[in-house]
Amino acid sequence: MENKSAVATFALILVLVILALTIIKIFNISYPVNITTSERSNELSVIGEGKVEAIPDQATVEVGITVKNAETAKAAQQEIAR
Repeated sequence: MENKSAVATFALILVLVILALTIIKIFNISYPVNITTSERSNELSVIGEGKVEAIPDQATVEVGITVKNAETAKAAQQEIAR
């Protein structure tokens, strides 16, 4: 008699658990989970990609003068000054 009672109790608990899980799934019941760690990090990693298309409003032009075959720096300066 006790064996039938234990089986009936187990079956009832199993049915209730299955019913509870089904209700949770159907109604999408959820609860918040807080995850904490004991390690602290001072890093922040971000990975991304971007593209910008625009007409530039500023231009940089670099110009230089080259003097060849000058025997001294003073001669090169005089050649440039002409």
